[in-house]
Amino acid sequence: MRAGGTAWQAWGSGAAVAAAGLARTAYLATHLDLAITDIPDDAFYYLRLASNFAHSGQWTFDGTSPTSGFHLLHAYLLALANPVLGDRALDWPFMLVVVGVFASLCLGLATTLMVRVAQRVYPHAAAWWVVPAMLTPVAINAATMLMESHLVVLAGAAVLYAITGTEKPRLSTGIGLVVVGFVAALSRLDFALLPGTAWVAFRVRSKVEPVQARRADLVFAGTLAGFATTLVHTWVVSGTLVPTSASAKLRWSLARHVDFLVALQVLDVVLIALLLILAVSGTRQGRASWFHDTPVTLASLFGLLGYAAFYGTATSGAQKWYLTSMLVPAALLMAAIGGQVAQRAGRLVASIAAGALSVICLALSVAGSATGLWPWQIGMLHAAQEVGADPSIERLGAWNAGIMSVVSGKPVTNLDGLVDDRAAAASRAGTLFDYLRERNIDHLADAESIVKEDEAGLVDPRVARCYLKVRRLSGESDPDTAGGAVWLFAYQPGCR
Repeated sequence: MRAGGTAWQAWGSGAAVAAAGLARTAYLATHLDLAITDIPDDAFYYLRLASNFAHSGQWTFDGTSPTSGFHLLHAYLLALANPVLGDRALDWPFMLVVVGVFASLCLGLATTLMVRVAQRVYPHAAAWWVVPAMLTPVAINAATMLMESHLVVLAGAAVLYAITGTEKPRLSTGIGLVVVGFVAALSRLDFALLPGTAWVAFRVRSKVEPVQARRADLVFAGTLAGFATTLVHTWVVSGTLVPTSASAKLRWSLARHVDFLVALQVLDVVLIALLLILAVSGTRQGRASWFHDTPVTLASLFGLLGYAAFYGTATSGAQKWYLTSMLVPAALLMAAIGGQVAQRAGRLVASIAAGALSVICLALSVAGSATGLWPWQIGMLHAAQEVGADPSIERLGAWNAGIMSVVSGKPVTNLDGLVDDRAAAASRAGTLFDYLRERNIDHLADAESIVKEDEAGLVDPRVARCYLKVRRLSGESDPDTAGGAVWLFAYQPGCR
């Protein structure tokens, strides 16, 4: 384990990334028509869920049906903020600023921790190579998505920073390491993959770096405890071990099977196994290779390949912000490459190359800042405003329900089941119409195609037959969703 590296390099890098996130937050806060196309509809689920929990003590999206379709750390932080923020906790432009500032600081701190990790394990100039990864659009966009992404990145950086410390774990240190793993695991259900790969990598090199291997044991123990806590929480809320959002997306994916992705998953798993065999063999024979000489590099390789294999199961329902789970292993793999450049071409060349890459990545982030990731959401915003202004609409059902719920202020039931356990069960059983009538939901708002067929290709024909179009809700000039314009549908009394 190398020592050294300067604090100013770590904190300066973190400050640069935080500043980029804050600049993006400020820009979107003054361009709300663009901001609504850059904040995923799922983020509005979080705002409504947290508000309902703060007021009722129950995790429900529409105020009635329970759900476990969320990640704990982000949801509970938002719920804790609700009593302080009051009604403004559902004011999405205000929350863009609040969460955007917090997320930018989290990303900056994550960068600082990763630079510190790189300083510990690679040649000094290699640490600069963390910065380009954290200035990419994937990283900077995470500051303003209002999702759990910034917490996932900070969790990953904190885990590897904790593991690579040089202090031999004593009681207080050991408890701290377990706590780091525990809290980090609450950021996402699938987060446990990174601490798991780190544990394997440091176990492989335990004879060379026994202190770090022991620290990895403790962090991973905390991670497993956090993972188990999430499962128990899901069981208490929903009576199942798997969150509704995960089970629903898996169902969609299985319904739209893509063979070449399965082949890629198999290739990923085979490659992970091959790398592990080579690493174990090389360690036992005393042979050093760039990818397993440092456990952090091996863990990063395993992490990237593992996430690629895991997310390959989501052929439908995978989202752009999932890529942030790969940022920490990608950034430290970049540092490993930078270390190789520094050893072969010198520190100056490595530093200049890192600076050039940082400028390119930042330029890509700036260039993409004026283009919305989901341009059709401006139509969803206008549709929600129309619904909010219509006193005849009391209860509403929608598949894309986040913006509709927060902006309209009306009770909205999520019909794809991502944040509604009962809707998920009804959709799976083909009895969605019965659920709508049981809940006295007389209006639907969404694209016509999704009313006829859901994400899994399933359909309850009674929904399309008995809920007829009333009027278009999105503006005539608004970009359509993938399924078309947003319409209002009304139930025809007596229809079955």
